[in-house]
Amino acid sequence: KVTSVQHLIDEFLLKNRNTAIISEKQGYRTQTITGKELAGKINKTRQLLHQNKIHGGDAIIILGKPSINWIATYCACIQSRVTIVPLDTLTDKTLLMKIRKQVHAKALFQDKKLATVNIKKFYLDELDAVLEKTPVQHHATARAHQHDFLEIQYTS
Repeated sequence: KVTSVQHLIDEFLLKNRNTAIISEKQGYRTQTITGKELAGKINKTRQLLHQNKIHGGDAIIILGKPSINWIATYCACIQSRVTIVPLDTLTDKTLLMKIRKQVHAKALFQDKKLATVNIKKFYLDELDAVLEKTPVQHHATARAHQHDFLEIQYTS
């Protein structure tokens, strides 16, 4: 019985040993990842959040095109009770700064070529290299609380 989004993610990853996601990498090239590989990437991203003192109740902004690293970051935040603020890649710097202040974002996960603000940054296109240096430690899924925010959406 699935009781939360966190549980749904765990169940999907545990049961899916085949290709879980196919993502466009560049041009016509695609990148694939199995459920087991995605679980490892999510776990390492959770460790990265923890090492950077980003914990349950904190918020991060994701500003990038859809990718496996975008999904891994999103899921790592869910599993860690970190609020996700996904923004459109066309978000300008002024609006980005305003949103950062409103949500008290602790970090920005973004594509390298996009607008940036003065905040701790992680580049989605370089996340694999960062995660390679991140020690593997297992963190139990943080139990969601009734009043947690999963995501804050800004629309035009």
